[in-house]
Amino acid sequence: MSKYWVPFFFIAVFFSGCNKVEKTQRTLTGVWNVHQYKFTTSTGFSYYYESEGTMDFGSCDGELCNYALNFIYQNQGSQSKIESGTIDVDENNNFQLNRLNPDGTSTLIEYGRIILLTKDDLKMEFADETGLHEFVLLK
Repeated sequence: MSKYWVPFFFIAVFFSGCNKVEKTQRTLTGVWNVHQYKFTTSTGFSYYYESEGTMDFGSCDGELCNYALNFIYQNQGSQSKIESGTIDVDENNNFQLNRLNPDGTSTLIEYGRIILLTKDDLKMEFADETGLHEFVLLK
């Protein structure tokens, strides 16, 4: 009788992994307000900036979601960061961003992770060529 439980267990684990990505995508979908922005340089210096703006996740197809980031932060004057592209989340809440550049090319950002995700709160970070970006977002 116990030999029948082993295949059932593996099938259950397989399907729960698929559902986790879809659940994460459903929870991500929507417009999030930037509550906090932290930037860490490649040498380890961290800066917290006053910021405001949005990050919009939408049009998920089961594999990728579109995203659009539009926010302003204070760094010796007002700086803006506007970008868009796609986000690919895995079952461990790690992700890759495929950022669309103004010249029509794209940049693959290979490291990103969701630290916390609830229906109202999102804490995430990703590293690009300039350093590590960490966001706290609220719905």
